[in-house]
Amino acid sequence: MTDADFSPIRVALDAGDFDRAQTLLAELSIPPSAELLELRAQAAYGAGDLEETLAAYGQLYQLHLEGGQTHGAAFAAVMMGMYLMMDSGLMATVRAWLSRAECLMDDAPDSPVWAWLAAVRTYERLMCGDMPGTGHWARKAMDGGQRHGLAPPSIIGQVALARVWIHDGDVDEGLKALDDVAVELSSGNLDPLTTGQMWCEVICAMQWIGQHDRAEEWTVAMERWRQGLRSAVSTAAAVCTGRRSCACGAPVTKPSRRRCWHAKSCARGCGGNSAGH
Repeated sequence: MTDADFSPIRVALDAGDFDRAQTLLAELSIPPSAELLELRAQAAYGAGDLEETLAAYGQLYQLHLEGGQTHGAAFAAVMMGMYLMMDSGLMATVRAWLSRAECLMDDAPDSPVWAWLAAVRTYERLMCGDMPGTGHWARKAMDGGQRHGLAPPSIIGQVALARVWIHDGDVDEGLKALDDVAVELSSGNLDPLTTGQMWCEVICAMQWIGQHDRAEEWTVAMERWRQGLRSAVSTAAAVCTGRRSCACGAPVTKPSRRRCWHAKSCARGCGGNSAGH
Protein backbone atom coordinates (compact mmCIF):
# COMPACT_ATOMS: atom_id res chain seq x y z
CA MET A 1 0.00 0.00 0.00
CA THR A 2 1.47 3.34 -1.02
CA ASP A 3 1.75 6.24 1.40
CA ALA A 4 -1.47 7.86 0.22
CA ASP A 5 -3.37 4.74 -0.82
CA PHE A 6 -6.23 4.48 1.64
CA SER A 7 -8.52 2.53 -0.68
CA PRO A 8 -7.95 -0.91 0.96
CA ILE A 9 -8.78 0.67 4.32
CA ARG A 10 -11.99 2.15 2.94
CA VAL A 11 -12.92 -1.20 1.42
CA ALA A 12 -12.44 -2.87 4.81
CA LEU A 13 -14.52 -0.19 6.55
CA ASP A 14 -17.31 -0.45 3.98
CA ALA A 15 -17.35 -4.22 4.49
CA GLY A 16 -17.55 -3.85 8.26
CA ASP A 17 -14.14 -5.51 8.69
CA PHE A 18 -12.86 -3.05 11.26
CA ASP A 19 -10.07 -5.27 12.59
CA ARG A 20 -8.68 -5.50 9.06
CA ALA A 21 -8.94 -1.73 8.69
CA GLN A 22 -7.03 -1.22 11.94
CA THR A 23 -4.32 -3.65 10.82
CA LEU A 24 -3.88 -1.77 7.54
CA LEU A 25 -3.75 1.55 9.37
CA ALA A 26 -1.08 0.22 11.72
CA GLU A 27 1.09 -0.72 8.74
CA LEU A 28 1.25 2.90 7.55
CA SER A 29 4.26 4.98 8.45
CA ILE A 30 3.21 8.42 7.31
CA PRO A 31 2.58 11.68 9.18
CA PRO A 32 -0.97 12.18 10.45
CA SER A 33 -3.35 13.83 8.00
CA ALA A 34 -7.01 14.73 8.33
CA GLU A 35 -8.02 11.81 6.13
CA LEU A 36 -5.86 9.35 8.02
CA LEU A 37 -7.17 10.45 11.42
CA GLU A 38 -10.78 10.21 10.26
CA LEU A 39 -10.17 6.66 9.05
CA ARG A 40 -8.50 5.79 12.35
CA ALA A 41 -11.49 7.08 14.27
CA GLN A 42 -13.98 5.15 12.12
CA ALA A 43 -12.03 1.92 12.37
CA ALA A 44 -11.55 2.28 16.12
CA TYR A 45 -15.20 2.93 16.84
CA GLY A 46 -16.29 0.04 14.66
CA ALA A 47 -13.90 -2.19 16.59
CA GLY A 48 -15.33 -1.01 19.89
CA ASP A 49 -12.32 1.05 20.96
CA LEU A 50 -13.74 4.30 22.34
CA GLU A 51 -10.42 5.58 23.67
CA GLU A 52 -8.75 5.25 20.28
CA THR A 53 -11.76 6.90 18.64
CA LEU A 54 -11.51 9.89 20.95
CA ALA A 55 -7.73 10.04 20.57
CA ALA A 56 -8.05 10.19 16.77
CA TYR A 57 -10.72 12.90 16.83
CA GLY A 58 -8.71 14.81 19.44
CA GLN A 59 -5.67 14.76 17.17
CA LEU A 60 -7.83 15.74 14.21
CA TYR A 61 -9.16 18.71 16.19
CA GLN A 62 -5.65 19.84 17.05
CA LEU A 63 -4.38 19.31 13.51
CA HIS A 64 -7.12 21.51 12.07
CA LEU A 65 -6.70 24.11 14.77
CA GLU A 66 -2.95 24.41 14.19
CA GLY A 67 -3.55 24.65 10.45
CA GLY A 68 -6.08 27.44 10.84
CA GLN A 69 -8.92 25.20 9.61
CA THR A 70 -11.45 26.31 12.17
CA HIS A 71 -14.45 24.66 10.51
CA GLY A 72 -12.64 21.33 10.38
CA ALA A 73 -11.68 21.75 14.04
CA ALA A 74 -15.30 22.53 14.89
CA PHE A 75 -16.51 19.36 13.17
CA ALA A 76 -13.92 17.28 15.05
CA ALA A 77 -15.09 18.89 18.31
CA VAL A 78 -18.69 17.97 17.49
CA MET A 79 -17.61 14.37 16.83
CA MET A 80 -15.83 14.30 20.20
CA GLY A 81 -19.06 15.43 21.85
CA MET A 82 -21.17 12.94 19.93
CA TYR A 83 -19.09 9.87 20.73
CA LEU A 84 -18.65 10.90 24.36
CA MET A 85 -22.42 11.27 24.63
CA MET A 86 -23.15 7.90 23.05
CA ASP A 87 -20.62 5.87 25.01
CA SER A 88 -19.83 7.70 28.24
CA GLY A 89 -22.79 9.86 29.19
CA LEU A 90 -20.37 12.44 30.65
CA MET A 91 -22.52 15.41 29.81
CA ALA A 92 -20.22 18.11 31.19
CA THR A 93 -17.52 16.92 28.80
CA VAL A 94 -20.01 16.75 25.95
CA ARG A 95 -21.13 20.32 26.60
CA ALA A 96 -17.53 21.53 26.75
CA TRP A 97 -16.70 20.13 23.32
CA LEU A 98 -19.91 21.50 21.81
CA SER A 99 -19.13 24.92 23.26
CA ARG A 100 -15.71 24.80 21.62
CA ALA A 101 -17.35 24.01 18.31
CA GLU A 102 -19.82 26.86 18.69
CA CYS A 103 -17.02 29.35 19.36
CA LEU A 104 -15.18 28.20 16.25
CA MET A 105 -18.31 28.54 14.11
CA ASP A 106 -19.33 32.06 15.18
CA ASP A 107 -18.29 33.48 11.81
CA ALA A 108 -20.14 30.87 9.74
CA PRO A 109 -23.84 30.75 10.69
CA ASP A 110 -24.76 28.71 7.61
CA SER A 111 -22.00 26.10 7.81
CA PRO A 112 -23.15 22.46 7.57
CA VAL A 113 -21.25 21.84 10.80
CA TRP A 114 -24.11 23.61 12.59
CA ALA A 115 -26.48 20.84 11.50
CA TRP A 116 -24.30 18.22 13.18
CA LEU A 117 -23.79 20.39 16.24
CA ALA A 118 -27.54 20.93 16.52
CA ALA A 119 -28.19 17.18 16.31
CA VAL A 120 -25.78 16.43 19.16
CA ARG A 121 -27.00 19.40 21.21
CA THR A 122 -30.56 18.10 20.73
CA TYR A 123 -29.78 14.86 22.53
CA GLU A 124 -27.61 16.56 25.14
CA ARG A 125 -30.71 18.59 26.04
CA LEU A 126 -33.00 15.54 25.89
CA MET A 127 -30.75 13.52 28.17
CA CYS A 128 -30.77 16.41 30.66
CA GLY A 129 -34.56 16.60 30.63
CA ASP A 130 -34.80 20.00 28.91
CA MET A 131 -37.73 19.43 26.55
CA PRO A 132 -38.08 23.05 25.32
CA GLY A 133 -34.34 23.08 24.58
CA THR A 134 -34.66 19.72 22.86
CA GLY A 135 -37.37 21.06 20.56
CA HIS A 136 -35.36 24.19 19.77
CA TRP A 137 -32.23 22.30 18.75
CA ALA A 138 -34.18 19.52 17.01
CA ARG A 139 -35.71 22.06 14.65
CA LYS A 140 -32.28 23.52 13.95
CA ALA A 141 -30.91 20.03 13.19
CA MET A 142 -33.79 19.32 10.81
CA ASP A 143 -33.49 22.68 9.06
CA GLY A 144 -29.70 22.49 8.73
CA GLY A 145 -29.80 18.88 7.59
CA GLN A 146 -32.37 19.59 4.93
CA ARG A 147 -30.61 22.72 3.63
CA HIS A 148 -27.24 21.00 3.37
CA GLY A 149 -28.46 17.59 2.23
CA LEU A 150 -27.37 15.87 5.45
CA ALA A 151 -29.81 13.08 6.26
CA PRO A 152 -28.45 12.04 9.71
CA PRO A 153 -28.87 15.41 11.50
CA SER A 154 -32.28 15.84 9.92
CA ILE A 155 -33.63 12.46 11.02
CA ILE A 156 -32.05 12.77 14.48
CA GLY A 157 -33.89 16.04 14.90
CA GLN A 158 -37.14 14.52 13.64
CA VAL A 159 -37.02 11.70 16.20
CA ALA A 160 -36.24 14.06 19.06
CA LEU A 161 -38.99 16.48 18.04
CA ALA A 162 -41.47 13.59 17.96
CA ARG A 163 -40.50 12.78 21.54
CA VAL A 164 -41.07 16.41 22.51
CA TRP A 165 -44.55 16.34 20.93
CA ILE A 166 -45.39 13.15 22.81
CA HIS A 167 -44.07 14.61 26.06
CA ASP A 168 -46.22 17.72 25.51
CA GLY A 169 -49.35 15.65 24.93
CA ASP A 170 -49.57 15.62 21.13
CA VAL A 171 -49.26 11.84 20.97
CA ASP A 172 -50.84 11.35 17.55
CA GLU A 173 -48.51 13.84 15.87
CA GLY A 174 -45.51 12.31 17.63
CA LEU A 175 -46.44 8.77 16.58
CA LYS A 176 -47.01 9.89 13.00
CA ALA A 177 -43.51 11.39 12.94
CA LEU A 178 -41.97 8.25 14.45
CA ASP A 179 -43.71 6.03 11.89
CA ASP A 180 -42.35 8.26 9.13
CA VAL A 181 -38.84 7.91 10.55
CA ALA A 182 -39.20 4.13 10.82
CA VAL A 183 -40.15 3.93 7.14
CA GLU A 184 -37.03 5.92 6.25
CA LEU A 185 -34.86 3.71 8.46
CA SER A 186 -36.27 0.62 6.74
CA SER A 187 -35.06 1.92 3.38
CA GLY A 188 -31.40 1.31 4.26
CA ASN A 189 -30.36 4.70 2.89
CA LEU A 190 -28.69 5.89 6.10
CA ASP A 191 -25.38 4.84 7.63
CA PRO A 192 -25.48 1.94 10.14
CA LEU A 193 -24.66 4.06 13.21
CA THR A 194 -27.41 6.62 12.62
CA THR A 195 -29.87 3.91 11.58
CA GLY A 196 -29.26 1.76 14.64
CA GLN A 197 -29.38 4.62 17.11
CA MET A 198 -32.60 5.94 15.62
CA TRP A 199 -34.22 2.49 15.52
CA CYS A 200 -33.45 2.28 19.21
CA GLU A 201 -35.00 5.70 19.80
CA VAL A 202 -38.15 5.02 17.78
CA ILE A 203 -38.88 1.68 19.44
CA CYS A 204 -38.21 2.92 22.96
CA ALA A 205 -40.43 5.98 22.42
CA MET A 206 -43.29 3.73 21.30
CA GLN A 207 -42.84 1.48 24.32
CA TRP A 208 -42.70 4.56 26.54
CA ILE A 209 -46.31 5.47 25.70
CA GLY A 210 -47.60 1.90 25.71
CA GLN A 211 -47.65 1.31 21.95
CA HIS A 212 -46.35 -2.24 22.43
CA ASP A 213 -47.83 -3.78 19.28
CA ARG A 214 -46.45 -0.95 17.18
CA ALA A 215 -43.06 -1.27 18.83
CA GLU A 216 -43.00 -5.02 18.24
CA GLU A 217 -43.82 -4.64 14.56
CA TRP A 218 -41.09 -2.05 14.03
CA THR A 219 -38.69 -4.27 15.98
CA VAL A 220 -39.26 -6.98 13.37
CA ALA A 221 -38.34 -4.43 10.69
CA MET A 222 -35.26 -3.43 12.67
CA GLU A 223 -34.19 -7.05 12.93
CA ARG A 224 -34.43 -7.47 9.16
CA TRP A 225 -32.14 -4.46 8.75
CA ARG A 226 -29.77 -5.70 11.47
CA GLN A 227 -29.44 -9.16 9.95
CA GLY A 228 -28.39 -7.51 6.70
CA LEU A 229 -25.29 -6.04 8.32
CA ARG A 230 -22.14 -7.92 7.48
CA SER A 231 -20.65 -8.19 10.95
CA ALA A 232 -21.58 -8.23 14.60
CA VAL A 233 -19.32 -5.22 15.00
CA SER A 234 -21.56 -3.22 12.69
CA THR A 235 -24.47 -4.21 14.88
CA ALA A 236 -22.51 -3.18 17.96
CA ALA A 237 -21.96 0.22 16.44
CA ALA A 238 -25.62 0.56 15.72
CA VAL A 239 -27.93 -1.14 18.22
CA CYS A 240 -28.34 -0.18 21.84
CA THR A 241 -27.03 -2.39 24.62
CA GLY A 242 -30.25 -2.13 26.58
CA ARG A 243 -32.69 -3.86 24.25
CA ARG A 244 -32.83 -6.85 26.61
CA SER A 245 -32.09 -5.23 29.97
CA CYS A 246 -34.25 -2.12 29.66
CA ALA A 247 -37.83 -2.68 30.79
CA CYS A 248 -39.02 -0.72 27.75
CA GLY A 249 -36.80 -2.61 25.31
CA ALA A 250 -37.64 -4.80 22.39
CA PRO A 251 -35.67 -8.03 21.90
CA VAL A 252 -32.44 -8.12 19.93
CA THR A 253 -30.55 -11.33 19.26
CA LYS A 254 -27.11 -9.97 20.16
CA PRO A 255 -27.00 -7.03 22.58
CA SER A 256 -24.12 -4.65 21.93
CA ARG A 257 -21.67 -2.64 23.97
CA ARG A 258 -23.11 0.67 22.80
CA ARG A 259 -25.17 3.10 24.81
CA CYS A 260 -28.33 4.37 23.19
CA TRP A 261 -28.82 8.12 23.10
CA HIS A 262 -31.86 8.05 25.33
CA ALA A 263 -30.15 6.11 28.15
CA LYS A 264 -30.98 8.70 30.80
CA SER A 265 -34.29 9.96 29.42
CA CYS A 266 -35.47 6.36 29.08
CA ALA A 267 -35.24 5.80 32.83
CA ARG A 268 -37.24 8.95 33.50
CA GLY A 269 -39.71 8.71 30.64
CA CYS A 270 -40.88 5.10 30.76
CA GLY A 271 -39.84 3.75 34.10
CA GLY A 272 -37.38 1.43 32.43
CA ASN A 273 -34.10 0.31 33.93
CA SER A 274 -31.40 2.10 32.00
CA ALA A 275 -28.55 0.43 33.81
CA GLY A 276 -27.99 -1.86 30.86
CA HIS A 277 -27.46 1.05 28.51
